[in-house]
Amino acid sequence: MYYKEERLKKILAWKIISISSTAFITWLHIGSIIKSAYFAFVLHIALTVLYYTFSFIWDRKNNDA
Repeated sequence: MYYKEERLKKILAWKIISISSTAFITWLHIGSIIKSAYFAFVLHIALTVLYYTFSFIWDRKNNDA
C-alpha cells in the first residue's frame, strides 16, 4: 500500500509541475495568463486521455497475442 501512495504522490506532483510549466511557457509566448492556463489544462486532459487510450489498446493487443 505504501508504494501505491508514494506513486500517486509522485504522479500528482509531476502533473502540477507539468501543467504549471506548460502554462508558464505558453504565457511567455502569447502573453495571456487566462488563455495560457486554459491551453495547459486542455492539453494535459487530452494527453491523459490519449495515454490511457493508447495503454488500453496496447495491453489488449499484447494480451491477445
